[in-house]
Amino acid sequence: MEIRSQVIRNPTPQSVDIVLVTASLSNSSLSPTLEGFEVDLFLQDTLPNYKPFARLAIPSIRSTGETIVPIVQTLRISDMDQFINYNKLIVSSTEYSFGMRGNVTLRQAGLPTQQLVFNKIITSNGIVPGMK
Repeated sequence: MEIRSQVIRNPTPQSVDIVLVTASLSNSSLSPTLEGFEVDLFLQDTLPNYKPFARLAIPSIRSTGETIVPIVQTLRISDMDQFINYNKLIVSSTEYSFGMRGNVTLRQAGLPTQQLVFNKIITSNGIVPGMK
């Protein structure tokens, strides 16, 4: 999964609206389907006992090469200190990383359904200090 763009709007003390455009990449000829699932969002530096700052709902994805997956939702902040640290990373880095972790059901044509742990460190472009 790659983040193509991210917009945060309408901040409140408990939540933000998030608009993500992601891409799911697969080289499988079986066109796997990931059923909709939720992931905890966390900073990589909190591993191994990660501290999630929010939970993101990922819609069902049928992956055929490169599949664009838009995600639009209200993100409830579960750890404000970690969320503030996440935002500091975005605005002070040319590149930053964060983690996504959750359980997902995988379906592939002709194969048994599998329960998997989605555990991914995502690297994305930040905002370079001084750029306009």
